[in-house]
Amino acid sequence: MSVLGLSLALSISTIFQFVLLLGDLKIKLGYLGLNKYKASFWKMVLATFIASLIAYLCLKALGLFVPTSKVLGLLIQTFIAAVFGGAVYLILSLFLGLKEPKLIWRYICKAISAISL
Repeated sequence: MSVLGLSLALSISTIFQFVLLLGDLKIKLGYLGLNKYKASFWKMVLATFIASLIAYLCLKALGLFVPTSKVLGLLIQTFIAAVFGGAVYLILSLFLGLKEPKLIWRYICKAISAISL
């Protein structure tokens, strides 16, 4: 559990720091109105869980076809799995009615149009 323990410890400490910083922010600013963000948060958690599951399954399936003994094979396998996971997350977040992907898409389109001018 050496490598897994390291990533688990990092995740736990990050969550702990988030909770402490959120508490400090609530003390300094008062009411934050976090209740209106709970539905979006759980939708994001659901989309993230499903997307990571799909990316993991894609990674394992590609391991059967892509030679992973070389670095290039690992890069290809990781890239394809990440693209599939990202696409699933975007589709699910749009399907669940999250507005953040729409904002990001609008920002990307605005940046592209600014570059092309």
